[in-house]
Amino acid sequence: MSEIRDKYQEPLEGDPSAFSEKVELKKEDFSKKPSLPDESVSKEQEVLELEKKLAEKKMELNKEVVSKKNEESEPEKETTPRPNIPPGKVQQRVKQLKDTSKENQVKALCDLAFQKGLDFAVETAKNLDNAYVLDEFHDTLVDELREKLIQKGELKKL
Repeated sequence: MSEIRDKYQEPLEGDPSAFSEKVELKKEDFSKKPSLPDESVSKEQEVLELEKKLAEKKMELNKEVVSKKNEESEPEKETTPRPNIPPGKVQQRVKQLKDTSKENQVKALCDLAFQKGLDFAVETAKNLDNAYVLDEFHDTLVDELREKLIQKGELKKL
């Protein structure tokens, strides 16, 4: 019975059915570079030159775009100056409110907004370092302010 051999399987050493010839590769075989025909070398040079020109064009376009952006940049928007709020007074209020409950903090902040101004109340709320209180203050303030504007007739009730 003859053994069927897989043509893609490499022969094992000591196998009698292994190929008798061994191919030895030398280092010299790998050091040789294949030579390109003259025509392909010139096309390769053309491609390199075209890539270089393309890169130069891109650089020029980028410079133009940057210069146009600088010319067309909008002037800085003027913001209304915020009143100077003394940090000492804000910190004093923060110390007073820290020990109270969250609901009382929100009520106190709303009262501050109507008594000492919105900026002072917002700065105090921010310095409490409590996102929940700041959010509740905002929601409550919007609701209260809306009601007061409706009462004054400056806003129509929907």
